[in-house]
Parts: sequence; structure tokens; C-alpha cells
Amino acid sequence: MTTAGPERRSAEQQFGEYAANYRNSRTHVGGENLEIVERYVAKDGRHYNYGVDIATGAGFTAFAIAPFTDTVVATDLTSQMLEQVKAIREERGVTNVERTRVAAESLPFKDTSLDLLTCRTAPHHFLDVSAWLSEVIRVLKPGGVFVLADTTSPEEPEIADWMNDVELRRDLSHIWNLSPSQWRAAVEKVGLEVTDWELCPVHLEFYDWTQRSGMPEADMQELRKDFQSASPEVKAAFHIQPEVNGEFWFYWDAVIIRAVKPGA
Repeated sequence: MTTAGPERRSAEQQFGEYAANYRNSRTHVGGENLEIVERYVAKDGRHYNYGVDIATGAGFTAFAIAPFTDTVVATDLTSQMLEQVKAIREERGVTNVERTRVAAESLPFKDTSLDLLTCRTAPHHFLDVSAWLSEVIRVLKPGGVFVLADTTSPEEPEIADWMNDVELRRDLSHIWNLSPSQWRAAVEKVGLEVTDWELCPVHLEFYDWTQRSGMPEADMQELRKDFQSASPEVKAAFHIQPEVNGEFWFYWDAVIIRAVKPGA
């Protein structure tokens, strides 16, 4: 699914250029969705031999799941992001996080070789979610765990279209935010069994959100006007707050899904 509008950029271009901005992003460093990912990974006291975090960015999810694994491989499409992983790994003294450059839709891991695979705040940038999920189930061992967290659109098509339009204008590497029902259907379609799922808010400050992606000032102001003039339904769906001293807050929901590959 795509939207008409500005010319897109590849995720490699976008996140390579602005990698340093994401190292200190409150949205990526922590938050409720990362806490849920940790809880889902640790469910039933699981400990994993070999895990992989896909599209790791600066590596915050990889570091969060490291205590539950012998080895985590933090993967990303951009070498600049992997440099952020290296720097944070050294700062924190983490010894069981490795890193490698990987495209999500073509994982360089053997069939049934992984105990755990995670991915957080990234799939809305993937060119082919179905191909990626097919890779996920291929590389997981029977009984292996997959934990996904990503921003998600409302089920109402018109409101979802509004969200995806502003997301693309803010970040030209955006592809599409799926709804919760679309995510669950996509995960189950490849043969994974969903064991847990929930929604949680991702609170965003407009100017931090737009500046992080390198949005030009003129485009930022046009986007700000669209938030101000949004319909009551859109404002309610995303909890768009009135401006205070020139700033305002809103939030998207994130969907977090835990699924297991059958056959253990």
C-alpha cells in the first residue's frame, strides 16, 4: 500500500543521514512498548541461545533483550545506525550484542536457526512486509518466539489514510502503518501462532517528532497547520492537544504482538 504525494526516500538514505538523531530520541530509547517487548520476550521464564533484532536502529531493543539471551545480533540496513549501536554498546559495557548489516526482507540466517526474533518501531518502513514475515518464520526454530512492536493505524480507513499521509510527509521513507487487525492477519498468514497482543500509546511532541527526521521548516509548518485543522474524528483518534507556547502533543498507538512458530 502506498500514498500519492512527496517523492519517497529509501530507509537507508533517511536513517543513514539522521542516525545520530535517533540515539537520543525518547520514542526509541524507552517507553511502554519497549517494556512490553521485554515482558513478551521473558514470558514463561524463557532464555534464548541466539536472538536477532531486525532494523535495530541505535540498538535499544537489542540491549533490552540481551539479558534474556546468550547472544543477540543487532541488524540494520544502515551502517551509520550500526555505528550508534557500537558506541552505546561500549558505553554500557554490554558484551553479548553483535551487529551486522541486513535487509529485513532477505535475512542471511539458516532455516530454523534462531530462538528469538524481535523488531520494534521499524516495519512501517519495510518495502514488503509479507516477504519479511515469510523470512521470520523461515529462520525461527520450531517453538521460536517472534515479538513485533510498531506504530499502528486506526481501523477506520479515512483516519488511517490521514495518519499515513502525514507520516510520509514527515519522513519520506515511510511506507505504511498497518492496523492491528491487518498486523494480526499478516502474522498468522505465514503460519505463526499469536499468543499475546496489546496496544499502547506512543506519545509524541510535534517539533521533536518532525525535527528528528530532518523535515524542512516550511514543510513542518504546513504539517502543523494540518494538525490544527484536522477533523474532530482525527483529533480524537490521535489525542491531538491544543497548542501551548507554540508546542503540542499527540499520540499514535503501537501494537505489540508475540507469536510462536508451531512444531516444538
